[in-house]
Amino acid sequence: MMKKHFYFLLMAVLMCGLNLCVTSCKDDDKNDSHEEEEDLGPQATQNEAATKFWSVVGQLVDIDDVTEDYKNGSFEPTIGEEVDGEPQTRVVYVNDAAAAAERFANLVGVDNVDETTPNRSWSDPDVGTLTYTKGDGVTAWATVEVNIKQVPHLTKIIYRSPDQNDENAKKPAVAGGKIAYYRFGDVVSRTVKNKDNTTTLEYWICVRPAFAPEGKRDTYWACVSQPLPLKNQYIWKYDNVNKDKGFDVHITYVLPTGLGENKAQMQNFAEMLYAITCPDNWYNTLVSQKNNKNVKMFQDFKKDYLYYHNEKFWKNVQNAWSINGKFFEYRSIVSEIFGFRLENDPYSSFANLVSGSRLKLLYKGYSWVSGSAPKLYQASYNTGTKDAELNNHLVKYSEVKKSVYDKKNPKNDIDLNVTENVLGRGYYYNWNFFGDDDPRYIVRIATGAELSSTGKYPDNRKAIPGVTEVYRYYRDVEKPADEMPEVTQNIIRL
Repeated sequence: MMKKHFYFLLMAVLMCGLNLCVTSCKDDDKNDSHEEEEDLGPQATQNEAATKFWSVVGQLVDIDDVTEDYKNGSFEPTIGEEVDGEPQTRVVYVNDAAAAAERFANLVGVDNVDETTPNRSWSDPDVGTLTYTKGDGVTAWATVEVNIKQVPHLTKIIYRSPDQNDENAKKPAVAGGKIAYYRFGDVVSRTVKNKDNTTTLEYWICVRPAFAPEGKRDTYWACVSQPLPLKNQYIWKYDNVNKDKGFDVHITYVLPTGLGENKAQMQNFAEMLYAITCPDNWYNTLVSQKNNKNVKMFQDFKKDYLYYHNEKFWKNVQNAWSINGKFFEYRSIVSEIFGFRLENDPYSSFANLVSGSRLKLLYKGYSWVSGSAPKLYQASYNTGTKDAELNNHLVKYSEVKKSVYDKKNPKNDIDLNVTENVLGRGYYYNWNFFGDDDPRYIVRIATGAELSSTGKYPDNRKAIPGVTEVYRYYRDVEKPADEMPEVTQNIIRL
């Protein structure tokens, strides 16, 4: 039973009336006047290109394909599902045209594409070319022509809903039956073998389950646990010796790279944490805004099926993430994943973290080609006051940049090493660089197939091969016998 996990979220219920509509006006972009035009060499330039490449291609291929030696590589697509008879075409199921446009916009990192856009071509010499075309609304919401040298077996992405059809769309809406094995908030772990033959234990949280009524076939998972594995090129290092008047400061800067990005699932992660910490607020907001298209539910989930994710469902998840009402216990899952270790931890109020403009994710990687100021990519989530900002949908993407060494005064140098966590916490903390004491979580996103030891996950009624079950909703709550998901009627105290 998982009542020994995620203990502190009971406190969140008591505090979710606080800080729910606080909008941060603080600018997260930090700049410094000590920037110096110093070329860091070919390694930095190469990683700059790799960051751009994997921020796009990482959403198309397996997460374990990420490597620094990619320019002459060849990677197989894993996005969506292969079309029968057209192996170079993949289908991604979304419920409306707005979601299709948003998926493309997130894929290439633009913000001027929506459901009214007829077409849009995006190109980058370090990546390739992707061309978006609005669909007819009958057979597809949109299509994307793909031309990326390193992904030769992907030429087209089709965004469509399960009820849209053409001669190539004959598969059932959800493979493997109606009720999937995993639901929101389930947790699995896997052990990754590193380059030096050591191992890293990762925890992955289900942020978007396969769900038949929505036509969702894939599961999506988020990992924020530390440390980053060394299996792939997730870490970039730069040794710097700052000399001035006989006083030397030697700092090895360690930054994340090759993380990729998936803004849709990052947003689902933020909304899911809000639903778990404040289930009544989350549910009542959607009930009252059922006919408001600006209020989103897990990107494109239909509010017609909201009752499958009612407040009692989220309270059961919350209770399963708790430990007999105790908010602090060493080696709980929340301790392992989110880094809350001590009773006097300043971040012990998870509601304040989730809904008080303090949930901040580091994604994509870094940029540092020249000068003394590296740049990290950050997403900050909060619940705002506008319709589109409710339930933790107020997001700000920023590039945090600050000088970390000063040749005129080496004593002012900033140690920037994302692998160092205070007291072994799962988050990264660095007041000198970020300018605040908020925790940062380094995030990666994967599908169930990417987590699978076989590289495949064809039947979502079963467990993902090769992972260890940590918490699963249908282990604590009886799975219904019929083909449709249950409507949660009772709150279970575990």
